[in-house]
Amino acid sequence: MRMEKRLNCAGRALGVKVKIDWQPSRHGELVVYVGDKILIDHLVQTTELEIMLKSFIEHTISES
Repeated sequence: MRMEKRLNCAGRALGVKVKIDWQPSRHGELVVYVGDKILIDHLVQTTELEIMLKSFIEHTISES
């Protein structure tokens, strides 16, 4: 639940929509998707999440 809150806060701060998926097969570990790409597959702090999202977005934009 805390990760969902962190994810929502970081996504709002960067203006992106992200999806969180809790997979029972991974023993409760989460996977965070931006579009169809996996961004995160472990728990992180909100500030680290914002940095990862920002880097991902910048990289995605530069490939376009």
